[in-house]
Amino acid sequence: MNYTIYPRPLSGVINAPSSKSIMHRVLICASFSHGNTIIENPLYCYDTLMTMKALENIGVTFKKDDNKLIVYPPKQYKLHTDYIECGNSASTIRFLMPLYTKLFNSVVFKGDERLMKRIETEDLTEMPFEYYIQNNTITVSNIRTINNITIHNHNTSQLISGLLLYISIINKKNSIHLVTNNNELDPYIELTLDVLANFGVVSEITHQDNLFTISINKHLTFIEDSFGRPTLKSCHYYIEGDYSSASNMLALGLLGDNVIVKNLFKTSKQGDKAFIKILESMNAEFQIGIDAVRAIKSNLTKTEIDLTYNPDLGPLLMGIASVSKGTTSIINYERLTLKESNRLIETINILKSLGADIEIKDDTILIHGKPMLEGGVTVDPMNDHRLLMMIVALTNKYQERVTILNAECVNKSYPTFWEDYRKLKGVAVVSNTEEIMRGNNE
Repeated sequence: MNYTIYPRPLSGVINAPSSKSIMHRVLICASFSHGNTIIENPLYCYDTLMTMKALENIGVTFKKDDNKLIVYPPKQYKLHTDYIECGNSASTIRFLMPLYTKLFNSVVFKGDERLMKRIETEDLTEMPFEYYIQNNTITVSNIRTINNITIHNHNTSQLISGLLLYISIINKKNSIHLVTNNNELDPYIELTLDVLANFGVVSEITHQDNLFTISINKHLTFIEDSFGRPTLKSCHYYIEGDYSSASNMLALGLLGDNVIVKNLFKTSKQGDKAFIKILESMNAEFQIGIDAVRAIKSNLTKTEIDLTYNPDLGPLLMGIASVSKGTTSIINYERLTLKESNRLIETINILKSLGADIEIKDDTILIHGKPMLEGGVTVDPMNDHRLLMMIVALTNKYQERVTILNAECVNKSYPTFWEDYRKLKGVAVVSNTEEIMRGNNE
């Protein structure tokens, strides 16, 4: 489906979609808990449904009950299919590879072509198992015993989170040594530990310079069931709102006419909560409550941005910078190349087609802001949900309407995106192929 959006200031109140990052983690922990877990305010998007399917393939069952999801761990974990289908969900495959390989010794994961390109990085070569990639599958086997393993946080933290989930579920006590680039711990690793804490896992973090030691201990209430399975403690878990997705709606307020997003918690551990701090450095005005954020129309200015731990914010921040006063510089953007698309190249191409002034010089992205972008074009987000949301977030900064191809790709993380956009008085009209071709020829 293709949508045409029309320039206008947006305003109103919406609820943030539930956090995709937290939902993945909670689903996995709940599936290896002693007893049933109730997940309140669950998120059913493409990625989390892939994780649910992967867990169903080893015997986990789910029951939807109004706005709750009940997770039932099986009496015995068993592979029910020849391979685990992951589609284009990197979270699913990275979180589950260590755990499934330990449970079943050898497991075949299948994904689309882009996913296979994304996961084959230097991070994967440091994992304590053997792997073989062929024909959009990766066979993982012979995981080694983890005892004070040392790994680096190069391209993604998801494999590290996968190891932490594996250690917490299978072992009672263990630790990993993590080498970072800038003496900081990736906030999404901290998010994993925070979720695990709700399931009875105690962790301790110590560090000296860029070397972090993460020690995992099972809670004193840890028990093994009659089948001798390692288990976590079940719980009742509420999934808070997603800062990554909600940042696009907050941008509509900053560039439009005030937007309030509920279900965003001030105490959240989500790494992309950094959006607030980054935009405040650009002169953005927010009103922050306990569980809501109000974005107030602001005159945004240049800043300097480091994307090391917030690559998902990259496209949106580049888009906002393109309509902010002055020249914004962005560094450490390499992870953008390993997403659903090559977000570095595609974001630059899209923004240039919309009229933005961007260049890369000396390993720095330089964005020379303009008051408005021309628009008036048809844009292909390359089946990447983050690119689509970035395009829409700039609604009030186009001089002419913009048509977006494959508008349903946003379902990967935010199924109610277009519904919420219309709640904020956004106009999105379905456009057929003939209309698009006619518009391009005018």
